[in-house]
Amino acid sequence: MSQDDLLTTIRTQGEGALAAVYENYRDEFLLWMVREFKISMDDSKDIYQLTILIFYDNVRTGKLQHLVSSVKTYLFGIGKNIAREKQRKEKRFIPIDQEKWLKEFLIDEPTERLDDDLRGLRPAAADRRLSGGAG
Repeated sequence: MSQDDLLTTIRTQGEGALAAVYENYRDEFLLWMVREFKISMDDSKDIYQLTILIFYDNVRTGKLQHLVSSVKTYLFGIGKNIAREKQRKEKRFIPIDQEKWLKEFLIDEPTERLDDDLRGLRPAAADRRLSGGAG
C-alpha cells in the first residue's frame, strides 16, 4: 500500500486503520525518544500518544493529504517537535530550593552591610547640609 493510499484508508476507515500505524512504529519511536532526548519511558509514551493524535487529526481534517516522506519520518518529526517544546518549557522553569534561597538572600548579613553603608552616608549628608550644599 502506498503512503497516499494509507492516508486515504485512515481518512475513510478511521481509527481502525490508524491502529496498524500505531503498532507499527510504537516500539521504535519510544526507544528513539528515550535515547535521543534523554526522557523517561513514560514521557516517551505520552509524546507518542500525542504524536498519533496529531497525525490522525492532520489526516482527518485534510491538512495532510500527501506525504513527501514516509509515515515513520512524519511521525518522528512530530515527536521531535513535541520533545523539543517540552524541553524548552522545562528549561524555563527551574525549581529552586526554597530553604537555600531564603538562607542565601534573606540572611541578616546583607542587611548589616547595608546598615554600615547607610551609616557612612549619613555623616556625608550632614556635612553637606551644614556647608549649605545640595542634599
